[in-house]
Order: sequence, then C-alpha cells, then structure tokens
Amino acid sequence: MMEVGEEEVDSTPPGVAYVQTINLDGESNLKTRYAKQETMPTLAEALAGVIKCERPNRNLYGFLTTVDLDGRRAVSLGPSNIMLRGCEVKNTAWAIGVAIYTGRDTKVMLNSYGAPSKRSRLETHMNRETIMLAVVLFLLCGIVSLLADIWLGDHGDELGVIPPSSARGTFPSRTTRTPRTTGTGWAPRWPSPS
Repeated sequence: MMEVGEEEVDSTPPGVAYVQTINLDGESNLKTRYAKQETMPTLAEALAGVIKCERPNRNLYGFLTTVDLDGRRAVSLGPSNIMLRGCEVKNTAWAIGVAIYTGRDTKVMLNSYGAPSKRSRLETHMNRETIMLAVVLFLLCGIVSLLADIWLGDHGDELGVIPPSSARGTFPSRTTRTPRTTGTGWAPRWPSPS
C-alpha cells in the first residue's frame, strides 16, 4: 500500500506514520514511513495520476515505482513510502493510500509457502511403494474374483456332484463318526457297501 498522507498525532510530525512489521519479518520495533511532500497538501479526492511500478516480487525491503501526478510531474517512491500487507499502523490516527498489489501478488503472499517436509526420502519412497502394492493387491483381487465368477458360470452345475471313489466304485452317502479302538477322539469312517 502506498502511503499518501497522515494527520499529526501528539508529537508526530505531519506526513510520518509508524508501522510494526512483526508479521512480516519478526521485528517488533516501529519503522517510519513517510508521505511524499508532493501529495500532502492535496486533498485525496483531487489526486489523479498513473502509478508505474515493478512487477510483484518477494523482496520485502525493496520497492521502486513512480507516480505521474496530473500527467506533468513524476514522483518516485521507495521502500520508505509503502506499507505492506501484514503491517500494523501504530501511533497514527489515519493514513490515505492506494492499494498497488492485492491478493496473491502481495509480498506477504509471495513469501508464504508451506513448511518443508520432515520425512526422509526413504520414508517417502516406502509410502509410494506401499500405495503401489495396495493398488496391485486390489487389482489382483478384482481379477481373481472376475475369473472365479466366469468359472462358476461355466462349471456351477457340476459342483453338487461328488465324483465316484475309484477304489470302491460307489458314492459315499454320508460319513459317520465312530469311536476309535485305539487312542482318543473321533475318526470318520465310510459306511460299508451293502
């Protein structure tokens, strides 16, 4: 934000504002911002001009621009004439300014980025491998269930028939359990053919 003018508060000289930039650079001391002398005696509604400034960048301590007031005089502005987003105005009743960068183009937003990952490369690689193995497992389960469904469709009518025993030549009707003569427990025994 470009500062254009302020009102005197207590012993503050006119055209001076104090800002605290603790949210930007962590410094809690007050920094001085100055209004340009060319803009101070003029009413804010009467100011007209074109602002020519540099493209948005991440440098918090640098700013170069010019303001062409009424098309006839160019006023240069620097870092001491701006208030960045995130600054707190202190000991100043009011200030008039123009928003130059907004949204994602502000220096605060250009300097904000996520915290670096605290995972090692091995952990990251293992996570990717685990996800790939889970995907392969789901694909295999899906393929096997599809093939089992196809096989059951072709051979489902044969499942109720138990093939004949080659040694006896008969179909077992049921299994009976009889006590063993030696040892403990139960043992299945085929019924004798009658």
